[in-house]
Amino acid sequence: MKLPNMQRRTTYGVFLAVWASGVLWWVLSRWFEVTGEFGPEPHPWQRPALVVHGFAAMLALLLLGALWEHIRAGLRRGWRRPSGLRLMVVCALLIGSGYGLYYLGDEQWRQVASNVHVVLGTLAPIALGLHVRARLRRRSASRERPESR
Repeated sequence: MKLPNMQRRTTYGVFLAVWASGVLWWVLSRWFEVTGEFGPEPHPWQRPALVVHGFAAMLALLLLGALWEHIRAGLRRGWRRPSGLRLMVVCALLIGSGYGLYYLGDEQWRQVASNVHVVLGTLAPIALGLHVRARLRRRSASRERPESR
């Protein structure tokens, strides 16, 4: 089930915003510490990046709900099932680890959630790209097939 152009572009845009704001926050938190009056401080752009990341993540959750018919149709028909399932697992783990970052009180578990979230979040575009590539390959293969009459 091909997504309408507007829905596909919106989905890509929101997921790009989630990814870019998350990577920006992570890079700033690791390599761009600012020395303030009382010692090291977070970079001033860290908070805005995290706010954008959280807002875009909420939009991404809404979009996942809007994609439910697309997901169900793909699973039912078997279209790109491996790449779709892989993408769903990555999204589920990102949602779960993001929830854990917000609500886990135990620092060890919070660090586990952080590591999972950073690694999967950084690699998520690969999972999406493989799913899109599978669609493009299928479309190209159907164009090359001789018509049976």
